[in-house]
Amino acid sequence: MWLFRRRTYNDRYADNWREIAKGSHKAVKRICCLCCKSKSQEVHHVRYRDWKGAIVGRERSGIDVFPVCLPCHERLHRTDAWSHNFKNPVLGNRQKPRWVRKLKRGYLKLSGQATPFPWFALGTLLVTASVVIGGLLLFAKR
Repeated sequence: MWLFRRRTYNDRYADNWREIAKGSHKAVKRICCLCCKSKSQEVHHVRYRDWKGAIVGRERSGIDVFPVCLPCHERLHRTDAWSHNFKNPVLGNRQKPRWVRKLKRGYLKLSGQATPFPWFALGTLLVTASVVIGGLLLFAKR
């Protein structure tokens, strides 16, 4: 009797994978999250593990999985776009951060969740807060 079963690539997919993939395609109206032009045909994992362990069966669209077209899916699996974990190739591989950011931007744009954030206002707020806190510290020392 085996206590531990050797992992295979089929361990990346749960029984509810079809529902997860279908929901991902629907969220972006079946458009590729990378090029934002072509029809999405496949769903791409950017990681297979998180801090809880394997994400099989609890993948979240727009975070762990993204709908993509075939040419973009091939681009995402190039060596320069993928971090390989040779000790655990089944669950340890993951997408490089630059590509994840591109996918997330596309997903937010296509799903209608992207809202413009005034980054200049954040910088002004941080400078103002640091001046006020600095002034309070100087005042407290007197």
